[in-house]
Amino acid sequence: MTLFSFPRIALPALVAAIAVTGLQTAAFAGAPDARTASLSYAGLDLATPEGRQTLDGRIARAVRDVCAEPGVRDLGARQRERACAAETRSAVGMVRDQLVANAMAGANRTAAATVEVRAVD
Repeated sequence: MTLFSFPRIALPALVAAIAVTGLQTAAFAGAPDARTASLSYAGLDLATPEGRQTLDGRIARAVRDVCAEPGVRDLGARQRERACAAETRSAVGMVRDQLVANAMAGANRTAAATVEVRAVD
């Protein structure tokens, strides 16, 4: 008898979120002002190309927002922004891919319909 069961989407999404958080913990341990953004995928059908394209656009905007260094326009800042964006896209990509896989498998979406994007420096 199972005392506790997860909806089909909740467990993989939880595992992916924990993996991303675990990878980022070291990067944020000394950064009290860690830059984050939340984006919603509520109402998107991630089993369709249109839904995935909309989610990808939201992720791209969130990555730009959390990695931007406003007011700083030197070469070092651009390099940091590019490195941050690449690392952050990679970390968020794991969660995105799991969400899409669940949608393609027809899993019911009962978990929270938001993704947290954290800058990875």
